[in-house]
Amino acid sequence: MNESHKVFKSQKVLIIAILLIGLIFPFAYRIVKYYSDYDFTIESYIMDVTVSEEGDLHVVERITNKYREQNTVFYKNLVYGKNNTFSKSEDVSMLDKSSLSLRVESNNETVFDSKTDVNTQSHFIAFSGDRDERGMLIGCEDNQDDCEMIFYYNKNGIDRETTFIYEYSIIGAVTSYGDVSELNWKFLGEQPMKVKNIEVNVHFPDVEFDKDFYKAYGYGNSVGDFEYTSNNTLKIEVPDILKGEFVEMRILLPNEMFPGIRSQNKVNTLQYDLFIDASEEALAYSKRLVTIQTISYISVLILLLMFAAAAYYAYSRYGKKHKSDFYGEYYRELPAEYGPALLGNLYRFGKTTDNDLAATLLDLIRRKYLILDDNNEGVNAKEPNFIIKLNKDRKTDDLEDHEEYLIKWFINEIGNGTQVELKELKEYVKEEHQANKYRISNTTWNMKVKQEASKQDFFDLETIKARPKLAMFSTLGFVFSFIFFVVYQLYKIDSTVIVLSMTLATTVAYLVYVNTLTRRSIKGNEDYVRWVAFKKFLEDFSTFKDYPVPSLVIWEHYLVYATSFGIADKVMDQLKLKFSESDFTNANLTYGRYFSNNFFINMYFINSLSRLRVNAVTTIAAAKSARVAKSGGGRIGGGGFGGGSSFGGGGGSFGGR
Repeated sequence: MNESHKVFKSQKVLIIAILLIGLIFPFAYRIVKYYSDYDFTIESYIMDVTVSEEGDLHVVERITNKYREQNTVFYKNLVYGKNNTFSKSEDVSMLDKSSLSLRVESNNETVFDSKTDVNTQSHFIAFSGDRDERGMLIGCEDNQDDCEMIFYYNKNGIDRETTFIYEYSIIGAVTSYGDVSELNWKFLGEQPMKVKNIEVNVHFPDVEFDKDFYKAYGYGNSVGDFEYTSNNTLKIEVPDILKGEFVEMRILLPNEMFPGIRSQNKVNTLQYDLFIDASEEALAYSKRLVTIQTISYISVLILLLMFAAAAYYAYSRYGKKHKSDFYGEYYRELPAEYGPALLGNLYRFGKTTDNDLAATLLDLIRRKYLILDDNNEGVNAKEPNFIIKLNKDRKTDDLEDHEEYLIKWFINEIGNGTQVELKELKEYVKEEHQANKYRISNTTWNMKVKQEASKQDFFDLETIKARPKLAMFSTLGFVFSFIFFVVYQLYKIDSTVIVLSMTLATTVAYLVYVNTLTRRSIKGNEDYVRWVAFKKFLEDFSTFKDYPVPSLVIWEHYLVYATSFGIADKVMDQLKLKFSESDFTNANLTYGRYFSNNFFINMYFINSLSRLRVNAVTTIAAAKSARVAKSGGGRIGGGGFGGGSSFGGGGGSFGGR
C-alpha cells in the first residue's frame, strides 16, 4: 500500500469515526453502565412487601439469575436500617433474624430450602459473622451495622438459570409523625450489575382513607413508574436499572393506617408540608437533571456531526489529491532527475527514512563522488569490510546541500578525511557518545533533505496555510468541554463524564487531523503517480517477455531508487535472472560489480548502511537503561421516578462468584 493511499485512508477513517461516535453516543452511557464484573445477570426482580398496622414490613423477594459461567456462591447484602434525620434516635428499624429464610429453585424444583434442609460443608446458607467455604469471615462491606449478609454456597455449582427466594421481616420501617406517616425505603439498592424486569408490590393495611392525602415519590432512576392499583396496593415497575442505580420510594400515608405503631417510631412534630415541599423540590431537581442530561446528549451529538462535517470539508477542500493526467500502470524510465532522498520525501509526504540515506550514499558512489572498495577481502567474506573512499578528482561544488553534508559527515567526522570503512561505521554507533553524535547528524541530514525538497514544490502550500483557519473550529469543542466540565462539577451527572470525554477526544482528533493535513501539489502529484508506476515496473519487469532490458549501468541507476523504495532485494533477485555473471564485470559499473554472487542476494552493504541509525538509537537506549538499573528502580503506583435520593432506609446489593 503506497503512502498516498495510507493518508487518504486515514482521513476517511477519521471522518467515519467521528460520525460513528455520534451515532453510538446515545447508547454509550448505558453500555458503560451495563458493564459488570460478575459472571451472571439478574433477569428479574420481584418483591412483595406487606406493611402491617404496626409499621413493619414482611418481604418476599424473587431474584432470577442467568449465569454465563459456573458459580458456586450467591450472596445478598440486606440493609434494614432507616434514615431518622427528621425523627429521633430511638426511631430505628430492625431485622427479625428469626424470620429470615432462603429457598433456591431451578427448573421448577427446589434445590435448597433453609426452612427444611440441613447445612452441609458442600451446600449451606450462612450469615454475617459466620465463615464461608474458604474460611473467611462473612459480612457486609465496611462492616455496616444495619446490614446482614445472606450467603449461599453450592459446591456442585449453581444452575444456569436459578431463582433465589428470600423471606424476612423488618420491624419499625414506618415512622408516624404528628400529621403523616412515612415509609421512606430503598426497595432495591445500588447494584454492581444491570437488573432487569423489576416489579415491587407494596400492600398497606386495608383502611379507608382520603386518596388526595396519599403521596408517593420515586427516586434512583429515570425509567420507572408506579401507581396505586387499589385501596391498599402500590405497584412499582422498572424495566431495568443500570449499575449504580436503585429503586427508592417516599410514601406518605395517613396515621390512621397504622394504629398499632410502636411509640419509639412515633414523632410528635408536623412534617407533612415539609415532606411535600422537600419531595417536590427533589422531583423538580431530578427533572432538571434529566433535562440537563438530554440537552447534553443532543448538544454533543450535534457537535460531533459538526466536527464530521468540518473534517469532510477540510479533506475535500484541502486534503483530496489532485487529478493526474497519467493513468498508466507502469512507467519504464526515471520520472525525474532529482535524487533518491527527494523521491523519499515526495513519496512519504515529507518523511525521510534510513533507506533514503543508504540510497543517497549509493547514488554518490554511482556518480563517482565516492569510490567503493572491497578492501581486498573478496565479496565472499562473511562480513565484507568495504571501504568508502572520497574521489579527490571530483569537485563537490555541484552537489546539493544534503549530499555534500553526507560526504563530510561520513568521510570527515566518522572517517579519517579520505575514507571510512564499513566496520568503522558499525563500530562508531556502539559507543553512547558517538551514537548520540550520529543521531544528531542524522537529524541534521534529514532537515537538509527537507529544505532541498521544499525547492521542488512537492506539496500544496494552500493546504498548509489553511491549517490555522481550520484549527479554529476546535475552539468550539473546547468551549463545550468546559461547559460539560462545569455541569459535572455542579450536578455530578455520571453521563456528563462520557459526554466530556467524547467531546475532548473528538476535538483533539480533529485538531491533530487538520494540523497534519497535507497533500501533494499538482506538480508533486504528477511526479508521484509516475514514481508509483515506476516502482511497480521495478517489481514486475522480469515478467515482461518482449521488453528489451536496459543495460546493467542503467539498472545500477534504477537500483538507487529501488533502495529508497525499500525493494532493492526484489530488484536484485530479478537482475540475477536477466544478467549473466560476466555482465557484472562491466568497467562502467561502480557499486554494481560487487553484487554478482551471494553478497548480491544478502544485500549486506545496503542493509548495514540502513541500520546505522537504528543501531545508534539502540545503543543510546541500552546505556540509559543501564544507568537507571544502576541507580535503582522506582514505584508504580403515580408518576415517574427521578434521579437523586430521599435518603431512605433499606437497600443492599447482590454478588457472587
